[in-house]
Amino acid sequence: MLHNNNLKTFFLFPQKLIFEELAEILVTEQNEAFVLNNHVEFKDALKIFNVNSIAFINIDSVLTETEWIEYIKSLRNDPHFSRIRIGILSFNNDQRLIDIYMKELKIDCGYHLLSRRTKKYEEDIRRIVGSQREQSGSKILKLDFDHDDPVTFEIKLKGQIITGRLDALSSAAMSLTLSHEKLLAPALELNEMTLIYRDLKCRLIGTVIGNSRLNKRQYIIKFQRLFEDFHQKTLFNIIFNVLNNRLKELVR
Repeated sequence: MLHNNNLKTFFLFPQKLIFEELAEILVTEQNEAFVLNNHVEFKDALKIFNVNSIAFINIDSVLTETEWIEYIKSLRNDPHFSRIRIGILSFNNDQRLIDIYMKELKIDCGYHLLSRRTKKYEEDIRRIVGSQREQSGSKILKLDFDHDDPVTFEIKLKGQIITGRLDALSSAAMSLTLSHEKLLAPALELNEMTLIYRDLKCRLIGTVIGNSRLNKRQYIIKFQRLFEDFHQKTLFNIIFNVLNNRLKELVR
């Protein structure tokens, strides 16, 4: 489930090698970040998440210059999108065009010139998102799961494989409910855990923090820092893919 109040950063028609990577970097910095390649679905997503969102739009793709201006204008003139902050992405450094977006359309998250030689656009976007995240009070990025999410785990312990349902996941810990009565003891070290999402698998090591008073089969496991650092790219890749697949299901 995606919550409307959480800060979300959307990229429309990102340069694949540039902005898909940047979206993943934002996720490692505890932000909800999404990539879309359909401007109709993009507007549908903003209709759903119109409370606390930043939209970075690549105006070099698909539409003409005039069509992009009208597209942005339609977002600006619709009260439903009034709380969404918009930034422009482009290789075009034409001052006339920059003035249209910055002065006439009053874009609030900047006109970012793309470059394969400098990372200034990346630094600026990370700064904008980070600043907005601080203002919104967002903390660690956490995903809550339901029965429909295809995310599973395996824990190998004393020659047995423990399975169950994943209830929540962050870069620091996960909450899970066991599928049978075998209980994990608080403070138990778990050295062979695997998180599985489609074709992604992430090895983890953690410590059992404890279990729920209301559900004795529900446990919280905290990941060990050194092991998390070693495998964090795969872990954050899973989180990024879960976020984006949830969004695609909503706007399909």
